[in-house]
Amino acid sequence: MPDDLGLLLQTVYADLLDRVRAAAFADSFPEPGGFTAKTVRGRRYWYFHSGSTS
Repeated sequence: MPDDLGLLLQTVYADLLDRVRAAAFADSFPEPGGFTAKTVRGRRYWYFHSGSTS
């Protein structure tokens, strides 16, 4: 029984962490928008372009 509880807690924690990361990403990069890659001096950089005009 204690092993089952440990696995359950690990699973619930992992799910919570996944949801928090997804929410943080959604707050940082709102819709509409998208990512664009640009190469500068041989290095690739990613930029986020918001689709909103505000």
